[in-house]
Amino acid sequence: MASKGSQESGGLGGKTSTTSGSKAASTPATNTPSEASSLNSVYNSYGGYPNFMHSSGLRMWNQEDHNEAKSIAQAFLDADRQAAKGRSSSKSHGNQ
Repeated sequence: MASKGSQESGGLGGKTSTTSGSKAASTPATNTPSEASSLNSVYNSYGGYPNFMHSSGLRMWNQEDHNEAKSIAQAFLDADRQAAKGRSSSKSHGNQ
């Protein structure tokens, strides 16, 4: 049996399990409710947080990977906001 914080190896078809008391399976804590909602929208587009982690090549048992997942999701949100801002400003200039 693996101790808390240890790494287990498993194939792509293996079942992901978490150690009792671990918060690795839950969405990482965020600063504000609106930030959590936005990040959750990214995670949900992948079918949930574990799928987002897996598709990003990150490991559920590694805390640094949870931090990286949050950074990746935030970068996706920032890029979407910049793209939306560019579309809205080009629409307003195109209607003149």
